[in-house]
Parts: sequence; structure tokens; C-alpha cells
Amino acid sequence: MIKLTAAKLTKADIEAVVTVQEQGIDDYPWLQTDNIVLTDAEQQRLQYLQGDLLNCQVQLLNEATVWARAIYPLLLLTERRGIQAWSGVPLNATYPTFEIDSIADGVIGRSRSGSIEAPFVVVVEAKQGIDAQNPLFQLYAHLLAAARLNWQQHNDDPQEVFCRMACQVGPVSGRACAPATQPLE
Repeated sequence: MIKLTAAKLTKADIEAVVTVQEQGIDDYPWLQTDNIVLTDAEQQRLQYLQGDLLNCQVQLLNEATVWARAIYPLLLLTERRGIQAWSGVPLNATYPTFEIDSIADGVIGRSRSGSIEAPFVVVVEAKQGIDAQNPLFQLYAHLLAAARLNWQQHNDDPQEVFCRMACQVGPVSGRACAPATQPLE
């Protein structure tokens, strides 16, 4: 059985076990934010976060500081009855021909008995630096693991996985949508 580790994944590793269909960005319903109504408390929390980051040079902060000051507080806004934001969550899954070991930087999912079930949302920070790999393949591993965990819990066939990747380089930011992924039979 092939064993994949998300942090070390390459394009060849992914293509050996799944077919990736890149479909680009589309007008998905979950991207429509005009009709989202925030409570007064949520608006106040967002204003506080914005104010705290407004005069901060975020691009100079380390990963842990960015998570503590911005990303995790935003994830907390999604929490509702039984739905929680968690960080550092192992996403390990076994397919018929391969295994995936990964640790997601953050997830949003149903929490029961002190553990997170198959997540709804997986958040992964692209690693930076000279030794950094293309972050898309690491993201694919997390998505494959999450899809398998969801399938095991709900037996929904087929599993389609979507991702939205936000990239920022200096003052310019862009978005790319990665694809549904399907394991090879």
C-alpha cells in the first residue's frame, strides 16, 4: 500500500493515486455573501479584528502570530451548536490502495465527545521558504483525507471536493479554485 505524507507530497505522488480535474473558479453558491446577515456580536468581533490588523504589517508576522491574531478568530465566528473550529487536526485516511497522513492547520466540523468528526472546512497554510513545495499538492492530500472521512461517516457517493485557495504576495492577492478529486480504482 502506498503511504502519502501531506507535507512531502509532489505532483507525481498525487497523480499516482488520483485523477485531478482542475475546473477553475466558478460562481459557487457558498461564495455569494451578499445575503449573509451577521449578528451585532459578530459585526463587533469583525470590527475588532479589522482594527487590530489595520496598522499591522501582517506580511512580516510569523505563522503562529497570523493564526492567533487573524485566522483562528475568524474560524471561531463559524461556531454554532456542535460545530467548532479546531487547529492542528490530524486527517488520516485509508483508501483501498493508499493511505494519507496529514495534519490540517485548522478545520471546522462537528465536535462530539472531545474530538472532531469529518470536517466541513479544512484550512491549510502554504508553507513558505526555500524548501517549500507547491502547496497545492499538500492541500490535495488534506482534501482527499477529509473526503474519505466524510464518505466513511455518510457513505455519500461520489465524493466531490472543492477548495478555494487564497494567495498573497505583497500587496497583491489572487484566488484559484482547485478541483474535485477522484481516487483511481
